[in-house]
Amino acid sequence: DPEAGEAELEAHLGQCREMGCVAACVSPWMVGRAVAGLEGSGVAVCSVVGFPLGTPSGRTKLQEAMELAGEGAVELDMVLNRGLAKSGRLAQAVDEAAELAEAIRPARLKVILETSRLGPELSASAAQALALSGAAFLKTGSGYFGPATVEDVELLVEHGGGLGVKAAGGIRDLDGALELIEAGATRLGTSSGYAIWQEAKERWAAQD
Repeated sequence: DPEAGEAELEAHLGQCREMGCVAACVSPWMVGRAVAGLEGSGVAVCSVVGFPLGTPSGRTKLQEAMELAGEGAVELDMVLNRGLAKSGRLAQAVDEAAELAEAIRPARLKVILETSRLGPELSASAAQALALSGAAFLKTGSGYFGPATVEDVELLVEHGGGLGVKAAGGIRDLDGALELIEAGATRLGTSSGYAIWQEAKERWAAQD
């Protein structure tokens, strides 16, 4: 949420600690605060690069990523330059990702494809190319251009060469989350994580 402030950050970090999340994803300006707030918790800090449009230059994205990794973010979600990809310059967009992935190592890169905007054919080509980029994950979208779908996840699993797949966008309830996991998603990015976690606990308690 671009309007989230320090109170929202503290609530988010507390929920992530309680749930034992892999990572708390925060806005770039919050990274230092999040690293301090999660110290010793086992929850990593994730942030975003070129978000949500992917239009900054490769050099600008690289500088942003290096700054955030230097502040302690160990996972970075970078938006692919769709303008390059859709104008026949996919290789250049992938090269940007590869350069960034190498520069931030051992931090891990997730590349946001925005599959709803690229379409199935170009998303598949991008996934195949990114499989060799050094990225750790492919991510369906930023959440600003439509929900993640089972079809999106299956496409990235099929063409991603074994990279992790993060589904993000419109994940608001347990059943929707489970469908994406069953389709092959290995991560879920959602602002409704705590509500989904509570729903899961209640459902499983009722089954005991």
